[in-house]
Amino acid sequence: MEDDPTLRISKEEESSEPKPLLKERYEVERELGRGGMSVVFLARDKMLHDKRVVIKVLLEEASQDEWVRRKFHQEMEALARIDHPGVVGVLDTGRTPTGKDFLVMQYVLGANLRTLLPPTGMDFKRAANLIRQTGAALDAAHAAGVLHRDVKPENIMVRQIGGDEHVTLIDFGIAGIANSVLGPAVTKIAGSTAYMAPEQFAGEPSRASDIYALGVVAYEMLTGTRPFQGTTYTHLTSEDNAMCMRPGELRPDLPVAAGRAILKALSFRPERRFGSAREFADELYSALVGDTSNNRAAGPEMAHVLFLDLVGYSLLNMDQQKAAIKELQSLVRQSNRLQQAERSREIVRLPTGDGMALVFFRDPTAPARCALEVAEALKPHPSLQVRMGIHTGPVFRVADINENSNVSGGGINMAQRVMDCGDGGHILVSKAVADVLTQFSDWQPYLTDLGEHQVKHGVTVHIFNLATPQAGNPAMPTKVIQMKSKVEPPPPAPEPPPAAEAAPPPEPESGSTRRIATILVPILLAAAGVAAWKFMGESEPPPPAVQTEIGYWVTVQKYRDGQPYQDPFRLAREMIFEKDYAIALQFIATQDGFLYVLNAGTDGATGGRTLNMLYPRTGDTAGIARGREIRVPPDRTAWFRFDDATGKETCYLVWSRAAIPELEKARALPPDPNYRVVVVRDPASVAALEELLASGSQRVAAKPNDETKTTQLTSSGDVLVHKIELEHH
Repeated sequence: MEDDPTLRISKEEESSEPKPLLKERYEVERELGRGGMSVVFLARDKMLHDKRVVIKVLLEEASQDEWVRRKFHQEMEALARIDHPGVVGVLDTGRTPTGKDFLVMQYVLGANLRTLLPPTGMDFKRAANLIRQTGAALDAAHAAGVLHRDVKPENIMVRQIGGDEHVTLIDFGIAGIANSVLGPAVTKIAGSTAYMAPEQFAGEPSRASDIYALGVVAYEMLTGTRPFQGTTYTHLTSEDNAMCMRPGELRPDLPVAAGRAILKALSFRPERRFGSAREFADELYSALVGDTSNNRAAGPEMAHVLFLDLVGYSLLNMDQQKAAIKELQSLVRQSNRLQQAERSREIVRLPTGDGMALVFFRDPTAPARCALEVAEALKPHPSLQVRMGIHTGPVFRVADINENSNVSGGGINMAQRVMDCGDGGHILVSKAVADVLTQFSDWQPYLTDLGEHQVKHGVTVHIFNLATPQAGNPAMPTKVIQMKSKVEPPPPAPEPPPAAEAAPPPEPESGSTRRIATILVPILLAAAGVAAWKFMGESEPPPPAVQTEIGYWVTVQKYRDGQPYQDPFRLAREMIFEKDYAIALQFIATQDGFLYVLNAGTDGATGGRTLNMLYPRTGDTAGIARGREIRVPPDRTAWFRFDDATGKETCYLVWSRAAIPELEKARALPPDPNYRVVVVRDPASVAALEELLASGSQRVAAKPNDETKTTQLTSSGDVLVHKIELEHH
């Protein structure tokens, strides 16, 4: 594209060359930047004491496009319509000596938001302030009938005024304008695809499209990554593909309400988003800096859990199950103790399929009081056989897949195990709960120590039975009797009588002894059945499949002016890397195996595909013992640097139980003198290796862990192949 010859000036700010003067007023100093349609210059207004301004001029080729020319003039119309301190102001317009239109705009001295984004997410308060200002600016544009259509970090300028950060929204070059004085324009799909809403991608932008883009920006500000990666953009064409990872998974300390607001802004359907950009920004601001004590995923808390379960639920028909759950929920909601906890926000209610879990905070006696109230309410409903378990233990407040309040942790699991020991009507409590209740005299008479018992997964629980004259089941739980029978030997058999005498039937000692007998018979019969099954020659169950597994992470080192800048940091997953980032790939062997790392490339001479053997290099061994950590490149001071071209680097991690002949043959080639690694260039060899890589990547599961900053890879095959894609600007 040709520039306007009257504006061919030095890009250096200080120059002895004469500087162009437009309209005998604006002295052009230097070029600030250029895009596909225009070039932007820094200039000084000689009539306003050399005040700095920005001049935007269309490029020669772009000016031949009628749509581009119209959008250029509409940008001036859009900025003239909007009167808001958060939107860049238009000051003047004119033509260059060669007849090209130009705009004169406010010069914003600051940095664009892209340069301020930390790789792991921005401070909550700072992000909240910037998002709220951007939302207000967008809202002002929408009120003036202007759609920005290109909201992204590069178009959000942040400047310091009086020690505070202020946002200015810039670049309305592809804005949509309602009732434009230039008349209706032909709609074109324009914008940055990574921030584009589905309806804008389909050619039907709206205010909701800008809200979606602001949601993407907010996601990136708070997590350090965009919600959708890659270049396929299937999330823009199908609602089934529009689910992204919850921001709270990438940043566990993010308030649940903040994650919920962002995901609402990213809804596939415009009508499901917020009604305005200001509404979204204000709600996100409140979630980030307001009272988040009830929604932030913080550290563990002590909770007092009441677990309720409908006995015999699985034997009911579907309509009966629905009716039973509905009736139980209605009775539970009538509990005065539950209602009191809800008013003071000291409870989280969780559905469990065949019952529910009530997680109380602060009052350790609350679940026991609630259980007795529910048991009283159940008396007129004999068809509802409910068992309950209570435990006090640590939990985490988290969010479910829909960003709703949830709780997880050992406190929940142990309450369920305690409950599992009971029959219908039982209220069983753990020793932790009993120790608290027995400190109050009014609880002591109603607690019966049932002892320690082993339950699922070999866990031992010490349980007590809570029963009052009005509520609870005072009988010994069936499972407790069964568990006792497994550890207490049956009474010795009586001596056989003389042959001449008939032995009278033994007198049972107690009801519990009779119960043990009835339980032992089916146990012995079942054992006999197992023995017969084996005797008849049935094969043993197959052993569980052995998995192939390895862990990896990416270590990033920033550079500034050719020197390392700040400390290296570690990522569990790939991200979009800046050109001044350097990386290393690191692997941890969780079993013995063989490691190969390859990089896909292009032959500069022929343009053909190549595969570069990054590991093992000459002198390295592919065999890795369990527990060993491997860095690629091996030298701790060496890093992989991205070139200036924007694109995506593809690396292949290959982990195998045995050495792979094809890769061993490839790495035996002499290393390339320019790259110091083996480069496979032969088309047939490259195709064979690519086929090998494709066959080993079909059964690989990747599980990133953002706490340990490690991704664990597993495969059911003997060879595991994982593609690592490194996108960079």
